[in-house]
Amino acid sequence: MKKFEEKYGFPRNQVCLGNWRERPFNRWSFQHVSEIVPSAVIRKDSVHRPYRKVAQTGLINEIVNIGGAKMPVETFLETSQTDLFLVSHKGKLIAEWNAPWGEPHIPHIIFSISKSVSAIVAGILHDLGLLEPGKTVLHYVPEMKDSGFADCTIQNLLDMRVSLSFSDDYLNKDGTYAQYRRASRWNPSATSDDNRGLANFLGSLAKGPRPHGGPFCYLSPGPDVLGLVLESAAGMPFAELMSSVLWRKIPVLTDALITVDAFGASRTSGGISMVAGDLLSLGELIVNRGAVGTQQVVSERWINDLAQNGDANAWQAGNFSEFIPGARYRSLWYRPPEPPNACFGLGIHGQWLFVDPDRETVVVKLSSQTLPQDDLLDSQCIDFLRQVCDRC
Repeated sequence: MKKFEEKYGFPRNQVCLGNWRERPFNRWSFQHVSEIVPSAVIRKDSVHRPYRKVAQTGLINEIVNIGGAKMPVETFLETSQTDLFLVSHKGKLIAEWNAPWGEPHIPHIIFSISKSVSAIVAGILHDLGLLEPGKTVLHYVPEMKDSGFADCTIQNLLDMRVSLSFSDDYLNKDGTYAQYRRASRWNPSATSDDNRGLANFLGSLAKGPRPHGGPFCYLSPGPDVLGLVLESAAGMPFAELMSSVLWRKIPVLTDALITVDAFGASRTSGGISMVAGDLLSLGELIVNRGAVGTQQVVSERWINDLAQNGDANAWQAGNFSEFIPGARYRSLWYRPPEPPNACFGLGIHGQWLFVDPDRETVVVKLSSQTLPQDDLLDSQCIDFLRQVCDRC
């Protein structure tokens, strides 16, 4: 146990369900979520793949300009509390950096990048004729008939244009957001009502004052409802579904994981863990227009829709417009104005998957930041990721 304390700065027995997302404990827990929260396994195929070797390009030592301060890439990674950092260019690993506690062979939680991954699964089900984005949540999940999601379309879920009486407040300890986390088994139960499960909680949420399909509004419960829709459309649990249509189809290193509640409902909004190298492979799937070699995993139709659609006016009227001016949002992926064809997934506490198809570059940055949301640091990270892509 002494080696554990030397590596992480605290003894293992100090980490629990009540503090696993807090610094410094998250330096360990973000790569060991299944020891804290029950998790289902998303199985890979049986092929053994060796970890990619990095080509020595010197990228880690290059100078970036962050808000007028010039520093090496490595310095920004350290100051932004990064755990793992990878860059690939044209399918080759050109940069790798780990914090002393970062383990490249252990799955790291990706939080809301899970939304972007779930959207790929949704795209595959659409390709297979099992999911129609224009149909309502009620069509797929009759149990949602009394919820605010009932008349919401699947495309509304995918584009975060849902009207809901709810607010994402990551630091909330006693309100609706805290109840949401307790229903997901992410926080200790406070009352017997906390044991009702995620689906029951989602079904209790009321519709907001405006119609669905209006401005972009970032709300985490929507992608969890999408998970219920996908399970219903495919007739299998999400972990099994993702394994079947995605994880066994791409060249990944290890099984992935997803947290589940007491009844097996998956936290598709933020509960997926995977090794950094496999997140890189997911980004490369976008660069390669949905294909792995000659096998089309998700259709070019879905790739084109991601690239070309997303309502700029809905974004401008939404609650993230000041964060990324001029952006769009489509199928649970952010579409920044620069680089012009880039997209990215973003999770709390500093999780990033940045894809620049024009430069055939993918950047993964997984972190254990102190704050779940830090607007200044997030803006700096976007600038940093753009500069990294510029060097490729």
